[in-house]
Amino acid sequence: MECMIRYFLYLCGVEAISI
Repeated sequence: MECMIRYFLYLCGVEAISI
């Protein structure tokens, strides 16, 4: 489950940087 959370946070970070 931790991997899923890390993956979700990673996507959020990439999306934030992309904007």
